[in-house]
Amino acid sequence: MITVSSRSFGSTTGSLKAWRRAPRGEWVLARGPVQVVLGYNGWVKAMQRLQGTGTTPAGRFRLPYAFGNSPDPGARLGYRHVDAGDWWPYEPRDPATYNVFQQRKAAQTRWRGDYAEHLTSYGSQYAYALVVDFNLPSGVHYSQQRHQRVATKRADTARGGGIFLHVRGDGLTAGCVATNRRDMRWLVRWVRPGARPRLVMGPHDYIVTL
Repeated sequence: MITVSSRSFGSTTGSLKAWRRAPRGEWVLARGPVQVVLGYNGWVKAMQRLQGTGTTPAGRFRLPYAFGNSPDPGARLGYRHVDAGDWWPYEPRDPATYNVFQQRKAAQTRWRGDYAEHLTSYGSQYAYALVVDFNLPSGVHYSQQRHQRVATKRADTARGGGIFLHVRGDGLTAGCVATNRRDMRWLVRWVRPGARPRLVMGPHDYIVTL
C-alpha cells in the first residue's frame, strides 16, 4: 500500500509512504516519508472532482499498471515504455477515448491540445509513472472503425483524467502526485500485482476514515 497524506484539503504538498504487510498482518513501513507535490488547488474528494480544477482526488485507488519515457526498470506490474505514438486524451468531445491510453493518434482524431497529453513530450516528468485508477473506463478495445482504443463503459467526461503518480517537475501539478525520480523508480519496481496494490491519499483526517 502507498499512502499520500497532508494536513488539510488546501495543502499542495504532502508526504508519501510505502507500506508492506507483515506475516502477522500489521503494516510495516517500507519506504518514506518522501515529499510530494499535489495539484495547485489542493485536494478534493474523488467523487466531487471536476476537470480543469487543478485538484488532486482524495480517496482509495488501484494502481493497474505503469509506464514511462525510460526503459522498464524491472517493474512487476505491466509497464509500457512509451514512444512518440503514445497519447493520453481526456477530451470531453470524444467520450469513447476519454481517459484511455492510446498507442497512436488516428488521422481523423481531433483532440484539442489542452485535452490530450503526448506522453513523450513530458520528458523526465514521465520517466516513470504509475497510473491511478481514477475515473478510468472499462471495456477498452481497439476499434477498427475509429483506429483508436475506445471504451464500452465510458469515463465521466466531467471529472477529468490522466491522474498519475510520477516524477516531479517544476512547481505543482494539475492533479497528479509527483515526487523525486529516485523514489518514483523504486515505487515502480516495488509494486507487485499479486499484493493488490492500493494508493490511499488525501488529508490525514480524511484518509483514516477510508
